[in-house]
This record gives sequence, structure tokens and C-alpha cells, in this order.
Amino acid sequence: MLARRWPLLLLIMALVASGLAQPVHAAGPSTHSWTVQRCIEVENMQKGPNKVANGGFEAGATNWIRYGSGFSIDSSVAHSGSRSVRVGPGSLGAAVQRVNLNQSTARPIYISGWSKAEAAPGGCRMQYSLYLDIFYTDGSQGISQYLCFTGGTHGWQYVERVLWPEKPVAAIYVWTMFQGSAGKAWFDDIAVGEYTADVRTFDEEQIIYGPPTERPWEGASVLTIQSGDGLSLGLTAQGGAIASLKVNGQEQIDRTNIHASGFYVRDVAAGSDYIHLGGTVSRSGDALVYRGRDANLGLELTATFRPKEEHILIDASLQDTTGRDRAISLYFALPLSPTGRTWWKDIRTGYPASAAAEQRFALKTDWGANGWMSHYCLSSLTSSSAGLALAYPMDRPVVSRFAYNASTHQYFVVFELGLSQAAKH
Repeated sequence: MLARRWPLLLLIMALVASGLAQPVHAAGPSTHSWTVQRCIEVENMQKGPNKVANGGFEAGATNWIRYGSGFSIDSSVAHSGSRSVRVGPGSLGAAVQRVNLNQSTARPIYISGWSKAEAAPGGCRMQYSLYLDIFYTDGSQGISQYLCFTGGTHGWQYVERVLWPEKPVAAIYVWTMFQGSAGKAWFDDIAVGEYTADVRTFDEEQIIYGPPTERPWEGASVLTIQSGDGLSLGLTAQGGAIASLKVNGQEQIDRTNIHASGFYVRDVAAGSDYIHLGGTVSRSGDALVYRGRDANLGLELTATFRPKEEHILIDASLQDTTGRDRAISLYFALPLSPTGRTWWKDIRTGYPASAAAEQRFALKTDWGANGWMSHYCLSSLTSSSAGLALAYPMDRPVVSRFAYNASTHQYFVVFELGLSQAAKH
């Protein structure tokens, strides 16, 4: 029986928590670290265009449909412009519009609007609200939501909400809803839209994708090691990014994603961004030694890359410098395009790497940042001319998961680490 042998990157993780005594520092300062992926914070994102057509009712009832007791266009009352929509008095009525979003990736959505009222029923009630029906691109419907206004008689009042959809949204029906036997309400300047950042899903989290402004690895020399069976790995002397990965002389790296390569971390307990520790790479005999640190995170990483006959061995040590117990996700990623590649679920079953946003073969547990843990201690990603494997030894068990993400072009493994001073005893 013929079998193809593929080059192997074998990761052995030696996990250490330091006390106040400082281990060896990288030559570069903390500022040499960079953000690989940012967690979503709407305060730092720009709103995209309003997708509501005629949200200020300046074109009358155009684009709006009537529900129940209906609505009237009022040319004497407006928050801005010269018109608004009035609902009531009477039974439940609304102006309704379908707002098409057709998201390819779930991304945050903003909803906002203004209303004033006379004798509106008290309390926060859906019967006086901006009411939302949410429909996903897979055909399912989300839980309806509403943004309520204050009851009684009041001037123009503003409401706003950010929706964090669990799946890509196809459309939202927005209702200017009111019910009151004696009261009435006016609505104006209704807005629904998306935040404009490049939002992608990585390791079960929505992240903002994009290379950092400062790129310490650019222009740095590249140090290379090679296994005995044709696998070579090149790391930048400054930053420790993976600048080259060759199989029998054929380059595999997607150079547009070098910023998202090598080792990086996330402080899960603190909800930090995904941070590459920067630092330096130096040669030690036939091995490469990477040292990175980030003073703000209080973490230092040392990794030794050793060429072997049939693989490259990586021995890494992550150390805490704060003296606190830590919950850290440690990533190692190779920036590889999905084009022409196959992700192997197991030894018999493979899928195109681009067939899903993220490929993995894992079981759900109560451990780690998202609970997923790979079934096996190895994984494989192949093409017609080359194959790669990430693995760790069976005698070094660790909560981890292997995956390939087609949207970020990363073949990666993540180790879920609890760093504690108790490990010293």
C-alpha cells in the first residue's frame, strides 16, 4: 500500500507561570507587540449608511406599509425636516418597512429613532416602540425586539440599540408601533444600518480584521530552518512573524496575512484583543529562538524551533509576570490561502478548506474560552502538491483545538492555559 508522507510542524508546549522574578526578556520593548485581531467595540467603529428608505418621511408614505389602524403623515410636526409619521389614537397601528441587509457575515447592527407623544400609556411597552422582526439568511427568524419610549406626554425622545446577531441577518422589519385609546405618537428619523469595520468570525468570536498600522516585521531579515524532508520555516528577526513556509522549495505563505502568523495570545478573563507579543528571533546552533513580551498584558513567551529529520519541533514556554492567576488562549497560526487546499476531518474524510468559514473536528466541553476541544492531537491541511500537519505529543495533553479559518486565511492551533503560582509547588 502506497502512502504519502507530509511535512509536519510538531508543537510541544511547556507551560510555565513565573513569579515576580523576571525571566529572560526579549530585546524589543512592549511597543514591538501588535494587535492581530481586535474585539468588537462599537465605540471604535463607524456607522455605515442608513438602510431605511425615507426614514424621515419627507417623501410621505413612500416605502412604508400600513398595519392595523395605520398611520398618517403629519406636515405640521417633525423632529427634522418638515414631516413625521403619526400613529393613534385607537387600536394598534404602525408604519412598517422591510430593511434588507443581506449579511454574508454576522456583524453588529444599529437601530435608532425619535418619537414624541401625547397621553401615551405608561411603562416600557412594545405597544409604544420601535419594534423589530429579525430574519436570518438561513431562513430562520430571530427573537423579536423593541425599543420602547416613555409613556405620558413628552417632547422628542431618542432611542438607540446595537444588535449583535448570532447569524448573518437577511432583513429586519421595523415598526413604528403605537396603541392608545386616547393618545397618539409621532415618529421621525428612523435608522437601521451596519457598522462598517471588516467584521469576521474567528474561533467562535466576531473580530475586526485588518493588519496593524505599525509593522515591526517589515524590512527585517528572515531566519530560516529546514527539516530533513523538505519543510522550511522562516521567521522575521524583528517581530517573529512567519515570512516563509516552503514544502520542497514551493512557497505556501499568504503574504497579505503575515501579521496574523506565529504565536499570539488573548487574555480571556480580561477580554483583551488578540495580541502578538512581538520581540526578536535569533539563531542558536541549528535552532531558532523566539522571545516576545508585552508589559501591558504581563506575559512573556519563549519558543525554540528545532529542525528534525521529518518535522520541525517547537518547544514553547508562556510565563506570567504579574503574579496573578491567568486564563490565556495561546495561538499559533500559519497564514495560508484556502485556494486548492483540503481540510482533513480525519484520515479518511476531507473537505475543501473554503467549504466553511471555519473547519474543525471538535467536541463541546466546559473548558476553555469557547468550550471546543479537538478530538485528536493532530490535524492536516493539504493541497495537490503539499501537505502540512500541526500536532502535539500524546504525552503532553492539553485543552486545545486545531482549525482552518477561510475568512482570515489561518491554519491554527489554540491552547487554553491556566497560569497559576500554584503550579510552582
